[in-house]
Amino acid sequence: AALEQWNRDPPDPRDDIYAFACVAYFIFGGKHPFARASARTAFEAQLVPQRIDSLSRRQWDGVRRGLALRRADRIESVSEFLRLLAPQTWLQKNRLWIGALVATVLAMALFLGARFYSEYVQDQALNAQLWPPAVSAPEPVTEAQCRQIGDTLFLSADALKQASSMASTDEVEALLSKGANNLHDMLTQVLQCNPDNAQAKQIISQAARAYAGLARARLQQNDTAQALRLVTDGQNFEHNLQLLRLKQGICRRDPKICRAE
Repeated sequence: AALEQWNRDPPDPRDDIYAFACVAYFIFGGKHPFARASARTAFEAQLVPQRIDSLSRRQWDGVRRGLALRRADRIESVSEFLRLLAPQTWLQKNRLWIGALVATVLAMALFLGARFYSEYVQDQALNAQLWPPAVSAPEPVTEAQCRQIGDTLFLSADALKQASSMASTDEVEALLSKGANNLHDMLTQVLQCNPDNAQAKQIISQAARAYAGLARARLQQNDTAQALRLVTDGQNFEHNLQLLRLKQGICRRDPKICRAE
């Protein structure tokens, strides 16, 4: 019986919680919490129940508060008592490790995010610096030239095929970018007549990749000047990420030629 029952106070659910806590203590500890002394005797002698080592800190706190001799210090509801007494879930048992893991993941995410953002900003700045110089405005296309789009595309594809078998950089540039009736000019004419021409766009991408391959070969020979020239020619066709990365690598290896450009 709770102390309030000995004192003949008005009944309260917390009186039953005290009795319930006594039973729980007996089950887990194998003995009465106050050595079979009544609540009144325990209160007068200021007895304190011995901790049950087999209980977790949370469970022991529930039993201890359920055994509080003063009603005001006692757990107020059975549901609260059962919540504290129930076994811990996997999440509760490992909350410290989980918290540490989450904190580590967040820290890594912040670190990598900051790093990638920094690289992105650097790439954007370098991108602005390494954009190929603007070419002059193309000559207006006549109606006759527009009627010959099919022939122009055939010649463009043939020029690209010929360039793939050439060893000389000068010959490739003359055929694709700088000579009379070069590939770049022919494709520009086609897109002026038909801006959505899929075949012309495909050949443009192929030409940019061809220049990237040639530039990569020159880099392997440590010819950074030729490699840079080829990359810039390729960017006049299509300013793609592959060519940008190549130019960044060239400029890191040989900053002087990039500054000169």
